[in-house]
Amino acid sequence: MLTAVGGLLANEIYDNTIGVALAGSVDGQIIRDNAVGIIGTGTVGGTSHDSRNTLTGNDIGVDQLGGTIHFNRFESNRVAISAASNSLILSNEIID
Repeated sequence: MLTAVGGLLANEIYDNTIGVALAGSVDGQIIRDNAVGIIGTGTVGGTSHDSRNTLTGNDIGVDQLGGTIHFNRFESNRVAISAASNSLILSNEIID
């Protein structure tokens, strides 16, 4: 699980080909300016908008994730979510 540092401060993950290769869960992070923000399997997002991830400036915010994508903020990504057939997507905020 990738979560905020000390439960308070978000990590900033940026300038990578793949920001997070997920096998588990990720919440409370700032994932920006990557070719792909998040790829893999698991849960992207916390239990509410208070623990959301912010994905901004990525070519693809979340790509082909097998799992749940909820309670996230997507802003200024070329593609916010490129969904896999087994993705569950709900309660996200998507801003151009």
